[in-house]
Amino acid sequence: MIFHDTFSRYRRMIAAVFIIGISAGPAIAEAPASSSSLQGTFLVAAPGSQGPFQQTAVLVIGHDDDGAAGVVVNRATDRTLADILADPPSNKTADYNIFSGGPLRPRALSVLQRTEPDADVSGMRTVTPAMSYSINSESIDAVLEQAPAANQVRFFAGYTAWDADQLEREISSGAWLITTAEAADIFETEPDTLWARLMERITGRSGPAMQEEGGDL
Repeated sequence: MIFHDTFSRYRRMIAAVFIIGISAGPAIAEAPASSSSLQGTFLVAAPGSQGPFQQTAVLVIGHDDDGAAGVVVNRATDRTLADILADPPSNKTADYNIFSGGPLRPRALSVLQRTEPDADVSGMRTVTPAMSYSINSESIDAVLEQAPAANQVRFFAGYTAWDADQLEREISSGAWLITTAEAADIFETEPDTLWARLMERITGRSGPAMQEEGGDL
């Protein structure tokens, strides 16, 4: 998987990606048409895949004709916000683990919050009716001031992104499987088990049956 460290373009896309719609089915076997957005779905690394995205689940934050961006949601680190924020707006930072969101800008902090469909999430991007995301420091501070429960918010260091048509090519090659993303998948499932649970959802198989030949990611 080839990445380009285009942080400013990523932020513009997250702020203004044009959404056409996604398939309602649990998975799709071929690359989406250029007019179809995968925002709000999981990219699940194919069984047997090797490389930095082995057994990962990526939540697609934005996807349009210019490319796609997302965060890996199942790689928790042993760090918390208390380890990296010198003057946080909340004293609960030690409650919030940091997840490794991807190889791009590994020090860039972002937040994913579980939200009600009609909640006021100004300054954040609505990824699904139940989840909102931001990489903006002011939005992150606003979330911290709310001091949400640790099982209602996820903080990420880094992200992943694809250039135009790159993700579609990777899907066509079999590198990723696709399924809809539910808030419960992220906020109510142990990160270490998420990949296996999603694979079982998609394929109906579990355990050693999933460990097939795969490609590099």
